[in-house]
Amino acid sequence: MMDSKNNNKIAVFVDSFDEYRDLWDIFWDIFDMYWNDCTYNKYLVTNVCNYEREGINIIKTGKEVNWCTRTLRALDKIEEDYIILFLEDYFISKIVDTSEIGQIVQKMESEDVFFYRLSVKKGFPLNKGFIEVNEGIDYPISLQLAIWKTMFLKKIINDLIKNGCESPWMFEENLKYNYTYCPAVNSKLKGIRFDTRDIMGYKNGVLRGKWFPDVREYYKNLGIDFSMSKREVLSRKEYIRYKVICYISEHFSRTFKDKVKLLLEKIGIKNTI
Repeated sequence: MMDSKNNNKIAVFVDSFDEYRDLWDIFWDIFDMYWNDCTYNKYLVTNVCNYEREGINIIKTGKEVNWCTRTLRALDKIEEDYIILFLEDYFISKIVDTSEIGQIVQKMESEDVFFYRLSVKKGFPLNKGFIEVNEGIDYPISLQLAIWKTMFLKKIINDLIKNGCESPWMFEENLKYNYTYCPAVNSKLKGIRFDTRDIMGYKNGVLRGKWFPDVREYYKNLGIDFSMSKREVLSRKEYIRYKVICYISEHFSRTFKDKVKLLLEKIGIKNTI
């Protein structure tokens, strides 16, 4: 269904840079497979590289400095009030209903919500939309697949840059237990909502520059061409380590995770849990 009244209000914003240009065709091939009737403006952030594809607007940010600076430069060129924030390795796997996205944004406006998480977070009831968030959780605001109020994301990044933030990992670490932008009102965090319906079938494709083997295989089986991407695939050991870390992060207390993190650092393993 067309959603023309929201066309100038919402944009698809794919935050990338030239070193990940091998993912661009893959991202948009997958996007077009599941959301080929998207009526919103679609933006791809690059440094200096050109990328020609019908319907894709390129935002060039110049020589790479760091993620925060690049992203803020790109957001300054966005006129839409809301963006669906993708990184270039955030892939969808469900048919997207454009009208449903429009309805979400309308509700965000009416309830003064600036961050609407679309990727499922453990510990919340499944198949629910517009879930209020209790204070005390980790990563109340993150760079997971989400709809953002553009001006608010710009404000947060600008504030964090002043505190030395440069990378997406630093962005998330700064906000891991930080409720400055979403203060609690009657124990509920203001301005944010989560959605656990997984309405886009979100899949993260790359970890530290390497393909997740299962995600790559999933889309290859659907006919997506990966031949232009020469990046490595996570080894079995790397993949298992990642899954163990995810399990600890999702199932154990903050105190326990802090102890595990200290132990890992003592034996020379750097990681964020």
